[in-house]
Amino acid sequence: MRRLQAALAQIDAATAAHAAALADLDRLNQSILAKAFRGELVEQDHDDEPAELTLQRLAADASTILLPPRKLWPARLHPRPPGKWCPFFEILQSVPEGLSPEELFRQSGRSEVDLDQVERFYVDLRQLVRDGKVKETRPDSATVLLVAQK
Repeated sequence: MRRLQAALAQIDAATAAHAAALADLDRLNQSILAKAFRGELVEQDHDDEPAELTLQRLAADASTILLPPRKLWPARLHPRPPGKWCPFFEILQSVPEGLSPEELFRQSGRSEVDLDQVERFYVDLRQLVRDGKVKETRPDSATVLLVAQK
C-alpha cells in the first residue's frame, strides 16, 4: 500500500511539474513575441531607416501606384500533374496584372504542407526580386502583387 501511495505521490508531483512547465512555456512564447515586436531578437543595423519612416514611404508609394482593376482568375491557370513544379517567372509572365504570393505558390504546384517547399519558394522568390525579374507592387496596405518584369 505504501508503494502505491508513493507512486501516486510521484505521479502528482510529475503532473504539477508538467503544468508548471506548460505555464512557463506559454510565458516564454509571449516573451519571444514581445521581443520580436520590439526588434530585440537580432542585432539592429543602425544604417536602416526607422520603421516609422519606412511605413510612411511605403504608404506614399502605394498611394501613387495605379493598377488596373484586378480580374478574378481561376484557382489554377496552369494545371500540372501532382509533384510537377512550374517556374514562378513563367506563371507571372502569363498574368500581366500580377499574382499574390499565395496564388503564385498554389499555381506553381508546390505543397503547402511541406515546409521545405514553402521555405524554398520564398528563397527563390526573394532571389527573383533581387535580380529584378519580379517586382512587388502594393495597391493598398494589405495587398502584395508580384509582377514579372520584361
